[in-house]
Amino acid sequence: MKNLSRVLESMAAQKLPAAFISDIENVRWLTSFTGSFGYILITEKESVFISDSRYALQAREQVQGMTVVIYSTPQKVTDVIAAEMARLGVTQCGFEPSATYSVWEDWSKAWPTISLVSMGNLMPPLRMIKSPEEVAKIREACVLADKCFEHVQRMLVPGMVEYDISLDIEFFFRRHGATIAFDPIVASGPNSAKPHARPTQRKLEVGDFLTLDFGAGVGGYHSDITRTVVIGKASDRHRAIYGRVLESQVAAIEAM
Repeated sequence: MKNLSRVLESMAAQKLPAAFISDIENVRWLTSFTGSFGYILITEKESVFISDSRYALQAREQVQGMTVVIYSTPQKVTDVIAAEMARLGVTQCGFEPSATYSVWEDWSKAWPTISLVSMGNLMPPLRMIKSPEEVAKIREACVLADKCFEHVQRMLVPGMVEYDISLDIEFFFRRHGATIAFDPIVASGPNSAKPHARPTQRKLEVGDFLTLDFGAGVGGYHSDITRTVVIGKASDRHRAIYGRVLESQVAAIEAM
């Protein structure tokens, strides 16, 4: 509930009487709800979490300190939200700028008596400052990524296929109770010149540069590491190219 208190403080500073949270990542940050569908209506008087009947049990288990409203067909979510706004006496409500224009149009038609105003930059500054619990999850995700790199090194030999390496990266994270933060990049030889190459059926060859880019997801928090290796023994040319990139990275970090 600490995150909700911070949002309420920011709303008060902006003189915003109500806020409608539609970004599912922000919903998760506020409630720990891990489902794919949910909204939050926040007022000083009461905060309401709204989802459909698929998540009835899950929402009541995960969402604490808020009123949980579950609806089912033939009800429409916009009608359910409108009813909650009316119950709480909401006449002006902030919405997240991540909402698309077409979604804003739908809301405006569904809630004609509500003045919808953009919350602007209300949420990002709050999300930037991590709690000790959030930092712990990020650290765990980083540790898993390092362990995954150690694990996958056994596969970095001539003849191994890029796609098989990417599958093993994903299996490693899932075996350890995590998810993949994003689709892994496994790019060898000429493919390593593509910063966001997708794994292919190309087999590793002696002398290849191999770029690996992957991360773990732990409780909604992600790590992201990139590692470059040479298949076989590194030549002077390999070392020179790698050294140039390393010098650039160090210079950038120092500049920051």
